[in-house]
Amino acid sequence: HMMFLLTVSITSGNWFKDYLCLPRPAPPAQQLSGRHNQEYGLPSTHAALAAALAIYFSLRCFPPGSTWFLASSAFAVAYLIAMSASRMYLGMHTPADIVTGLLLGAALAFMWISGIDSWLDDTIDGGGNTVALAGVVVGLLVLASQPAPHTYCSCFEDTAVLIGCSVGLIVANARHSLVIVSTSPASIAVRLAVALVVAGGAKLIAKLLCGGTLRLLFKTFPGLPRIYTSPPPSGHRLSDKLAVARHPWDVDIPVKFFSYASVVWVAGEIAPRIFLAFDML
Repeated sequence: HMMFLLTVSITSGNWFKDYLCLPRPAPPAQQLSGRHNQEYGLPSTHAALAAALAIYFSLRCFPPGSTWFLASSAFAVAYLIAMSASRMYLGMHTPADIVTGLLLGAALAFMWISGIDSWLDDTIDGGGNTVALAGVVVGLLVLASQPAPHTYCSCFEDTAVLIGCSVGLIVANARHSLVIVSTSPASIAVRLAVALVVAGGAKLIAKLLCGGTLRLLFKTFPGLPRIYTSPPPSGHRLSDKLAVARHPWDVDIPVKFFSYASVVWVAGEIAPRIFLAFDML
């Protein structure tokens, strides 16, 4: 649920960013973090994510009124203050960006607690291929619904990665629900090594297959409709990449989605099946 909540927080925040296209703080504010200076400002996805995870963790993990609940709530408040202050100190957000992000994250957390998490458990776990396929379709629809920003914004790529990870998690849990209880450091190390190799191979295969197929399609059928039509700016790492596609996002975004979905799916289903087959439990 933390993965799902992370994805929903970032995806919804980026959706509003790309739809509203409100800028970061203007001079005389000085942006000390140059990596994200081309993204939009409102709402702050850092604040939204921090609020969603902090509130959900505190309310779901500890009984209200208990000592641990009070301690986790105090930590959550301190964490939210520190996160909000740091984003404004770096010149990346205005107070309005922060407040909007906090409200968005809090709303998502309370929605999750109100029953969404239980519904997801009942629907996904052991749901089979039908639920797995539905997860892929919903993920692609959510990705396609992302507004195209007026200028290039790398947060689009983050959205594709997170949705892909969540879809991989849905597929793995719908098809396979084995829980492995670790018994020794040696067995943990072996399983971890195997899972890393298998997941890394899956990502590479998915990237090659998806990227190669899309490049071939766009080259063979130039009139195919384009979903992601905002090209990166000159000099960006995607500008000279995937030159066959007129709009590199039409290749890069689906590749990111499927490659990261493959990583999580393989780690959640294929790797445990390998452990079972070779008695590595």
